This record gives sequence, C-alpha cells and structure tokens, in this order.
Amino acid sequence: TMGPLFTADEGIEKFTRLALEHNPNVRVTVEQIWLRRGDAAEPVPRDYPHVYKTLEDYNGTTPAQLRERSAAMFKNIDDYVAALNQKLGKTVVYVVPAGDAVIRLRERVVEGKAGALKTQSQLYSDLLGHGTRPLQALVAYCHYAVFYKRSPVGLPMPKVLAADKQMPLDEAALRAIQESAWEAVTHNPLSGVAQSK
Repeated sequence: TMGPLFTADEGIEKFTRLALEHNPNVRVTVEQIWLRRGDAAEPVPRDYPHVYKTLEDYNGTTPAQLRERSAAMFKNIDDYVAALNQKLGKTVVYVVPAGDAVIRLRERVVEGKAGALKTQSQLYSDLLGHGTRPLQALVAYCHYAVFYKRSPVGLPMPKVLAADKQMPLDEAALRAIQESAWEAVTHNPLSGVAQSK
C-alpha cells in the first residue's frame, strides 16, 4: 500500500511493476489523502489564506467546501490509478478513499450524527492535519474494507479507542466512523468493492 502526499507520481507505477515481476496476482493500494494544513489542497503555499491558527478553525469549514477543495486531489489519484490499470492490461491497483471518508465523517459530526464526536477539530491532533485516534481508526477501516472487501460496520470497539481517556468514544461515534469508511469505499469504483445494496 502506498500513500502519496500530494498527487500520484511515477513511483506508484515503478513499485507496481516491480511487485508484478515477483507476484502476478499482487494487489496494490493507493491511499487518497485528506486535506491538510487549513483544509487546503496540497501543496499549500506559505501565504495561503486558509492556514489555520488553532485546532478550532477546523470547525468552520463546511462539508461542501471540503468536497470542492478535495475534488482535484481525488481526481488526480483516481485518474492515475485508472490509467495505470489500463496500461497494465488488468486491475492491479486499487484506491483506498480515505480522504472521502474523512469528509463523510466530518459531515456526520456537523449534522450531530457522530455520538461523542461533537466537533470536527476532535479529529485532528495538530494544525498540519495529522489525525487523532478516531481519524486513524477511520483510515484503518478504509484499508480493511478494501483489503478484505468486507464492511467494518459492527466490528467491536478497538482497544486503542476504548482505552483513550482524552477522547472517550461511544458506540454511536464508532458506528459513524465505520459507516463513513464503508460508504467511501463502496462509492469509489476504483476501490474494487461493489457498492452495498
């Protein structure tokens, strides 16, 4: 699995071709990044006006703004993966739509449908956009869903989340995290997971 920081690059194809030489049945995944530094598309110029000053600044961004700012990044990864698979003559590379899942979870938070997760800023540990444990779990569930082609919805609370005294989560928050991951994965045809019925 690979996670390019900004956009797809030639390293993805090189790694995939090397992997195919050693295993013709290999599956390669490329993680779609979420917006970072001020909910901005990367790379962010130093004078970008939306770079946040506090974690609470994450709370002022709407899901619609997140989708608009993310669109080009998501398209770049999707287009690259689709073109690479076509060039290879078979589907080898899959997208793990973590960035879309982050937007879906933040939307649930804004709508008050994420249990103990009450603010978007609870998902971030710093102004660069690194995730707290709930966001880390969300991304892990995206990988789980793509790797195993199974829904994470209904899996038990991970011990690392249950033991987190700084941010205790309830079952409603866990379900929101799991559902956000599954929705993102099933709505991206390049994940290799059929849309849920």
